[in-house]
Amino acid sequence: MALSLLLRTRMIVPALLVSVAASVVAFLAARYAIVVDVFGPAVRAPRVPVIEVVAVATSVAVAWLLRPRFWEWEKLGGAHVRRLAAGTALAGMLLPLLPVCAGVVRVPGDARAWLLLPAVALLSAVTFAGAALAGPVFGGLLSAAVLFGGAVLVNLQPGAAHLLPIAYATGRGLQVPLLPGWWLAAPVAVALAVAVHALTCGASARSRRLSREDE
Repeated sequence: MALSLLLRTRMIVPALLVSVAASVVAFLAARYAIVVDVFGPAVRAPRVPVIEVVAVATSVAVAWLLRPRFWEWEKLGGAHVRRLAAGTALAGMLLPLLPVCAGVVRVPGDARAWLLLPAVALLSAVTFAGAALAGPVFGGLLSAAVLFGGAVLVNLQPGAAHLLPIAYATGRGLQVPLLPGWWLAAPVAVALAVAVHALTCGASARSRRLSREDE
């Protein structure tokens, strides 16, 4: 019963198909990056890996497809609904890791491409938390702002690349954050996003209202 209800209310199959298509794109564009040169000379400009951009776009699409639709049932907010919302959000945040895994196989080992995994997990958590609070569009804009806003900050102050738990490329590969326990930012962010979905049953009142207007 729970599985059939989940399949009816959340577009799981389209979300999987989007993730597979994004994996193909990430594989083909794995060695490309977007140069962010706003303040400094080109030698200081950070590069945002296309893999990371594709993964963030995937998280936005998945958050849109998995948003609650069965309002008459989900607005009751029982324990079953909260577990459903939390589980769906967790699964949705894992799907953007598929393009990362597909793209990383084409990146040289000394580039430290493994850093993309916690970075994308963190950005996906931002997307899903924002989606539950104010809709998938807001969540996507928020995660894009974090990704490219951080790149602008690194362009202004290159040393910031070692402080942010987000992957930016330089001539020596991806920058490794120097803060102790930096990798904890991703699981903590994912846990918080799951908690937000559980508390809001997948969507706050504002998010539900915006979704109705978009449909």
